[in-house]
Amino acid sequence: MQFAAPIVSSLTDGDAAALLAAARAILAKHRPDALVVGLSGPGAGLDEALLYIASEDLPTFAVQDFWGDANRTFGTLPRHFLCIDEVAVGLTGERWSATATAVGSLKHVGYAGVDVDMMRSQGRTRFAVGNETWFLAIAGQPLWDEPAYGAAIADVLRIAAGFERERTRLVYRPHPKEGSMCRERVTALASQCGLAIDFDDERNQEPLLAAADLLITPFSTCGYDHAQLSRQANGPLGTVLYVLSEPRLAELYRRWTGLLSLPCADMGLGSVAWDREALASAMRHALAPEARDDYWRKAQAELPDPSLAAARALDVIDDWLARSERGK
Repeated sequence: MQFAAPIVSSLTDGDAAALLAAARAILAKHRPDALVVGLSGPGAGLDEALLYIASEDLPTFAVQDFWGDANRTFGTLPRHFLCIDEVAVGLTGERWSATATAVGSLKHVGYAGVDVDMMRSQGRTRFAVGNETWFLAIAGQPLWDEPAYGAAIADVLRIAAGFERERTRLVYRPHPKEGSMCRERVTALASQCGLAIDFDDERNQEPLLAAADLLITPFSTCGYDHAQLSRQANGPLGTVLYVLSEPRLAELYRRWTGLLSLPCADMGLGSVAWDREALASAMRHALAPEARDDYWRKAQAELPDPSLAAARALDVIDDWLARSERGK
């Protein structure tokens, strides 16, 4: 079943009725024993619509891919969260008084069979990046309504313009919800710095993540994707820099997540630039071979094997259904 799912900001939003009708049709057609959804954002999507329509006696589960994340746009939460680790379980309980289980990263179960080193080589060939070139990838987020976001991207480009031009390559990967205007804005910001910048519109982001020497983003979950790829690699790929150098951007992150820091950076998987004065040195440090080597080693040491995450999640759901059946 296919349908358009625009960003919905509330139950009274003009597009909410169609989204809820689609969710109602899906549940009526399939009559599931349990409902497993992801988490949308910003705004509500099909996941939140399904939770809102689901009957009170239907067991509902949400796969969480960011620590403590939930979406209350429609005022509903799942019965249980499937989290990536115990830190996420603790934050979920603290923020939402919700039950949760650490099952590992379901999103990355399929990474087990990926030849990341070959992916990196092919990606650098596709983007025409030589061994002596610094390849910087910016992972966009749908935050252009916040002037601080554009200011942070502008600062990154301004600093990159000070690098040796012949050995620096820049690619911006738009978030699916950014919209077409982001190209014009990013191109204009790059032009002001005398830079050329390309865009990655491939369906899969992994080739770009594997190819990049430095992934830059405010707080996109692709930073964790990058860490999981690094865990699979036989040698260092690159590293990640989270750019929260604009106070308003950092405030937005803290308000949305309820966190004072970034869990990946706390594990040594990337670094954070919290102010503009530190951004230039943070970018240069992140490109240093020793930083990339340290990041790769931390990924091996800190990240659990995600290959069993699906089996653990199914065990949680089966146990819930079995208890529900006994309680009848």
